[in-house]
Amino acid sequence: MESVVGKVSSVRDRVATIVVDSPIGCHRCATGKGCGAGLLTGTEKPRQIEIFVPAGMNLPVGSGVRLAVAPRDLLRAASIAYGLPLVTMLAFIGLARAWLGALDDLPAILVAAVGLLAGLVAGRQLLKTEAACRHLVPVIDGFVGLSDD
Repeated sequence: MESVVGKVSSVRDRVATIVVDSPIGCHRCATGKGCGAGLLTGTEKPRQIEIFVPAGMNLPVGSGVRLAVAPRDLLRAASIAYGLPLVTMLAFIGLARAWLGALDDLPAILVAAVGLLAGLVAGRQLLKTEAACRHLVPVIDGFVGLSDD
């Protein structure tokens, strides 16, 4: 994933508000083949992101910054969003088979659907936790010059 560029609109109590104008964060997203994360972009209009400013970093209003999310954090989020439903679906099918023996097609599909739904709900709840949100907030990766449009 490539980083996106934003502009500092305000800084208060070591929290900067960054405005990201570009709706496209990487080449895959631009071609419609992105991972679906949309953490930095994902909308057609400018997006405001609040980012904690580390001690000692001078971040003047109006300066351009490059924002990024650590690849390991994106992988963790994707694993929860996509992997957990798959694992719970397979676990539900495995447990149903262990308890009930061989399943016909319709019961197997229903058990798989319930497992998939359980994984989706669990993943959504996990990604809403404060710990997950703390890892998925972009960080300032560097400063860039912005052209005045």
